[in-house]
Amino acid sequence: MIAQPGNYDDRSQTATTPGSAYVFVRASHSSRWRQEAVLAAPAGNVVGNGFGQAVAVSANGSQIAVGAPGASVGGDTSVGAVYVFTRPPAGWSAGSPVASLTPSDPADGKGIGGAVAISGSVVVAGNGRGQPVYLFIRQAGQWASETQTAELSVPPPPAGCSGTVLNSFGGAVAVDGGTVAVGDDTYPSTGTCNVSGAVFIFEQPAGGWANTSAPTATLEAKHGGKQTFGGESVALQGGTLVAGAPDTTIRGVPNVGVAYVFERPAGGWRSATETARLFPAVPFGGDLFGSTVAISGNAIIASNSVCPNGPAACPFVYRKPARGWRTGTRSRELVPPVSAQRGGGVRPLAAGRNTAVQVSEISGLPAVVFRLSRAGKS
Repeated sequence: MIAQPGNYDDRSQTATTPGSAYVFVRASHSSRWRQEAVLAAPAGNVVGNGFGQAVAVSANGSQIAVGAPGASVGGDTSVGAVYVFTRPPAGWSAGSPVASLTPSDPADGKGIGGAVAISGSVVVAGNGRGQPVYLFIRQAGQWASETQTAELSVPPPPAGCSGTVLNSFGGAVAVDGGTVAVGDDTYPSTGTCNVSGAVFIFEQPAGGWANTSAPTATLEAKHGGKQTFGGESVALQGGTLVAGAPDTTIRGVPNVGVAYVFERPAGGWRSATETARLFPAVPFGGDLFGSTVAISGNAIIASNSVCPNGPAACPFVYRKPARGWRTGTRSRELVPPVSAQRGGGVRPLAAGRNTAVQVSEISGLPAVVFRLSRAGKS
């Protein structure tokens, strides 16, 4: 799934061309991919809505959620929406979304859909503008246009940190079953009140999702008072969560970046610091490692903006050791072909089923598909 959000600028909320989302399918027992469909926003709400700024695909590939943070709702502009597409029995084809998911409390500039995740019957939508994260639940086995079932709001700051809090709650979201992870890279650190970031875990209550600002767990860095933790990017799979902290200084070198790994304890998620930290073997200033992260089985993939051999993004793959995740630098580099290496800049990244996909935001550069079992080859 690759999206092109139509030159949309999330800051100025403007665009000149409509966005599209392209569905690619790999043939059985083959490494070849083919474009199967092009998905577009509903007619009349296309130019300027940022359709495709965020996309998510369900684990079985049958559902696609596409965020449009610039979409208008009623008379309000840039409220945002998420459009859900489902795969027909004959396969993906161009068509209209089966559902438009919008907030029940629209307001100018709310911009939901800048971050999107989907798992089973749950769609999570946020954007990191100080707004709640919205949960939409599929009813009666099929999606229909609706407003949110529940809102997750930023928790109150730690004790003693009651001053102004820079809020980017919901700038990154992830969901796996009944567990939702929400990143906030400006949340104050417990004990020091320094702005360092956190990831909040919300788990579905027995009675179903409801509005809350009380997470099940708050995940922070052990040294959150001294460095930026993360929450700018989040991935969740099973009992493993990874959060990127691209602004972290390593060995005195600024903005190298770190990926923090958390593993769910046997008794369930609880507030804790990281199990391990993953970082590049060679710290490059401005590398922004961890700006995008993904999980595929026992592998964690983190993207950067600088390859050791030049200005191109080269994701790194880290394999889980037999005894569990450990802090370190051992990894394998995924090097795109020369034709996709023009320019630097962090590239969007996704992974699943032993495959990682890196998409360039530079016009004219191809998306690159890596087979993780062949680490380093594309």
